[in-house]
Amino acid sequence: MLKNEARAQEDLLIAYEQYWEMLFDIAFFKTGDTEVAKDIVQDVFIGLWNNISSIRLDEIKFYLLRSLRNRVINYYRNAGVRHKHMDLYLQTLSEAEEQTFGNLTAKELQKLIDTEIRLLPEKMGEIVRLSCIEDYSHTEIADMLSLSTQTVKNQLSSGRKRLKDALSQYPLDYHLPILTFFLNL
Repeated sequence: MLKNEARAQEDLLIAYEQYWEMLFDIAFFKTGDTEVAKDIVQDVFIGLWNNISSIRLDEIKFYLLRSLRNRVINYYRNAGVRHKHMDLYLQTLSEAEEQTFGNLTAKELQKLIDTEIRLLPEKMGEIVRLSCIEDYSHTEIADMLSLSTQTVKNQLSSGRKRLKDALSQYPLDYHLPILTFFLNL
């Protein structure tokens, strides 16, 4: 058995000296990464060592090339799975950050709008709040406040303009579409 092990070591050394560079070049060409290519070639030779007793000398090159091909495929398969998991993790993290940031921003924005509405003249602020926040129609607001529909429209127009001017001093570029829709500015 010692003679077989000595022969196996000799065959492995010959194969290593003869094919390592070629296998490395192929692995590097396929992966584009020196360290990954070295690891793949090392794994190929470990596989050869584990199976050397069952491989004929004239089949070693074929075995090495086939093993290299399979290990490169496995590398990409595993890298693809890792990549998918990483993408999913990053997407989930990004969504969580956006949701947290969005909730804080929405609260801050709502507080800012409420503050600016309170700074409007009393009736104007009430009309803006009823129209923009509580979504009452001009006619409903006029009936509630015992005003003409035209007065409500005029007060609402002036209130929106003041609100827009007041909010323009804040860096709300991110929220401009929301404000435009929400407040009909």
